[in-house]
Amino acid sequence: MVYIPVCLVQPVAERFYACAVNNAVIWSAHARGQAGWRNECAPALRNFKHALELDVMEFEFGRSDDGPVCTAISLFPDLERYGPNGDAIVDGIVARLRGRP
Repeated sequence: MVYIPVCLVQPVAERFYACAVNNAVIWSAHARGQAGWRNECAPALRNFKHALELDVMEFEFGRSDDGPVCTAISLFPDLERYGPNGDAIVDGIVARLRGRP
């Protein structure tokens, strides 16, 4: 018998994204209207990334009846999701490659 890990999440209508790179958390344009929640969530995203000793990590969130829920995690951020904020992700990756935090 083969076991496969599965993560079941509730369906969400709208998705938005956060990319933790270095000490910053960059949010996609679709994350508007979530300022209070984003400010509370950002330290946890940074801590999770640091605990895994990663330089960059993307989180997918969805809006549910109970509030935002994390629906996926990726090690390869899709810069197109971030519009002009994608430049900050690239800058963070380049800074890390150059040895700066």
